Amino acid sequence: MMTGNYAGVQGGAIYANGFKSIKISKKSKLSNNLAFTSGDDFYMSNTEDNFELRDVTISNPMARNSIHAESIGLILDSVRMTDIR
Repeated sequence: MMTGNYAGVQGGAIYANGFKSIKISKKSKLSNNLAFTSGDDFYMSNTEDNFELRDVTISNPMARNSIHAESIGLILDSVRMTDIR
């Protein structure tokens, strides 16, 4: 569980730039993460392969931009987003 994180710029819970691949799964939960500019829960850019979210729950009532994805392969499977403005 990733809860209550704050980034001064981007990627409140996870900031990933220039990576091969990342997979988050198995009933992972993210809640109440914030970033000053973008990607309150995830900021991802410039992947070689994919960023995968499988069986993940995101809850973030204060999010302005929960997921920022730029120049990446993105796979979302069984992702629940609740309380997102």
